[in-house]
Order: sequence, then structure tokens, then C-alpha cells
Amino acid sequence: MSGNDVNSDLFGLFGFPLGHSHSPTLFKGFFQTYKLQAEYQLRPEKTAENWKMWAKEFPNLLGFNVTIPHKVSILPGLQLSPEAKAIGAVNCVAVHRDDHSIWGIGYNTDAIGFWTDLQAWMPKKPKNALILGNGGSAHAVSYALTQNQIPNLQVGRIRRNASDLLWHELQADFLRQFDLIVQSTPLGMWPNIEEQPPIQVDWLLPQHFVYDLIYNPSPSRFLAQAAARGAQVRDGSGMLYQQALASLHIWKPELKSESANRL
Repeated sequence: MSGNDVNSDLFGLFGFPLGHSHSPTLFKGFFQTYKLQAEYQLRPEKTAENWKMWAKEFPNLLGFNVTIPHKVSILPGLQLSPEAKAIGAVNCVAVHRDDHSIWGIGYNTDAIGFWTDLQAWMPKKPKNALILGNGGSAHAVSYALTQNQIPNLQVGRIRRNASDLLWHELQADFLRQFDLIVQSTPLGMWPNIEEQPPIQVDWLLPQHFVYDLIYNPSPSRFLAQAAARGAQVRDGSGMLYQQALASLHIWKPELKSESANRL
């Protein structure tokens, strides 16, 4: 299928670049499980507003996931769900139409995807967390932690919020205060696998739980080095699965009741 089969539902991934994505394989598995006649299409676009061109081109497009660099830049063209508005970033859009117009409702399933996978991994609730990065993905992680009463701080190149830290402000003693460290930047993602966030890896200790949202490669260079320091580590593949499943439930809500028995 090429997306223009009106007898099948079309979903996809919107962002740029998209060569790193495992989403088509993941959704193909969902479609087989639920016996859906559907396709998941990659739509590489450098401009956030171009999603409407995609929707006009394919009348069977019911929804799509959003990835870098558009999780924030796509916001002005959408209606927002409460959690997307609170987070300030979108990774899932439901496409709606009538005879005259096309509009989208933006959601954020990164938060629930992260929290669901974190609970499956950590033996107990973390006391606090340091989030490496302060972009759209970091905001979703922070929202999930804050909703569950876990204090957290974000670190980045610039202060997006008054409480944010800058990379050069990190010190070894400061890092020891946290039991959970979440790497939310794209640094180290395929194909730029030699990159990593500007943090001293030798500051990491066996007491740390280090979660990297990157799933390709697995492990990332940063995660491999954290593991070598004795830290407990987790890549982003579980979060990817959970946020994708939550997206599918938004696009096809009738499937949600089937998940417990079929997935």
C-alpha cells in the first residue's frame, strides 16, 4: 500500500529526519494483532505546517505521530488536549475533517509512555530525577514525574524555565543527589551515534538509574558508558512501545478495551 488506498486507514510519523524510526515495524505489529487494514507511513517534512498538505493528499489519514523537530513548532496549528497544553509539546495528532475543513487535535502520549515503562523497570518510585535536556521530550518526562509527585530538574543549553540548569552548572556532588537520570536529548541517536550529552560520565555511580529515551542505537553510547560505571540502565524502546499503543488508542478508541487481552 502507498497510503492512497481509501479502503485502508492511514497513520504515520511526521518529522525530520526519520531514518532512525522503528515506528513502522511497531505499528505493523499492532495492525496484525488487531486485524486492521491499515498502513503506517513516514512523512519527512522540514516545516511543521506541512501536515495539512499531507492530510489533504491522503483523505484516509486518521492520525500521525510527531517527532523532532516539530513537537513544539506544530502547536500553533492544532487544538490541544489538556496534557499537551500543560506539557507544551505534541507527539500525537488526531486528524478530523468535515466538508469544508481539516483540523487536528494534538495529544502527548510520551508522558504516559515514559511513566508506564519506568514503573515496569524501577523496583521502587524514584525520590527525584535529573532530566538531561529541556526540549519537548524533556517536558513530557517532567510532566509525568511531577504528576506522580517526583521532584525533578531539567538541564539544557539555555534556561527555558527559571528552575532549569545549564550544562556547565552540573557538578559531581550535585549529581549524587539524584537516583534517576533521564537522557531526553537526541544526542547519540542514529546516525550520529558518537554524540552524547555534555555530562561527565565518570560522575555516574552504581546508585544511579539511567534512562535514555533513545532506542536506536541500543544502547546509545551514553547508556553503554553509564552501564560500564555500574549504573542501572534502560533504553527508550519500552517507552516507544507504550506511547505508540496510547496513540493508536486515541486514533481508534474502540480498540482500547481489547488491549488487555490481545497485547
